[in-house]
Amino acid sequence: VTSISYDTIDPRKFYIQGNFNSKKESKVIFSEGAIEAWFNAKNKLDTFRINYIEKASLSRLKLAFDSLQIGYSYIFQLITNTNVALEKHFIPNTTSQELVLTNIFPGNYKVRLIHDQNNNKKWDPGNYTNKTQAEVVWYFGLPELRADWDIDVKLKP
Repeated sequence: VTSISYDTIDPRKFYIQGNFNSKKESKVIFSEGAIEAWFNAKNKLDTFRINYIEKASLSRLKLAFDSLQIGYSYIFQLITNTNVALEKHFIPNTTSQELVLTNIFPGNYKVRLIHDQNNNKKWDPGNYTNKTQAEVVWYFGLPELRADWDIDVKLKP
């Protein structure tokens, strides 16, 4: 391992950098107490296996969103069944926005796009007392992603 750094936005995430390009399995071992969380909680001894994945066995997805509202926040989610595989937040400065996703495992996915009107980075339900509507959510089907394929999709909420 060359370096370990924490995510500046979400301290529960960290990034491990190293030379993992070999086609052999690598291991990262965290000794007991190497990671400290809130309230002095510390990790137990744990081992993570890192497997090399050929670039040709992954997919690339290019999404072109159209008819977005300029200056409003959106939450993009790539979902499999009910699990969120990837989430991105963005505020478009034009009515069109392009997202390019690389290194995606092949499979069947859907896109969920949430119009995050109050920019709190989560979906908010309506409130009868305050007479507010729920934030709008759109779902889009995608073609099956296959290994070593580039898929271009245009989506219009």
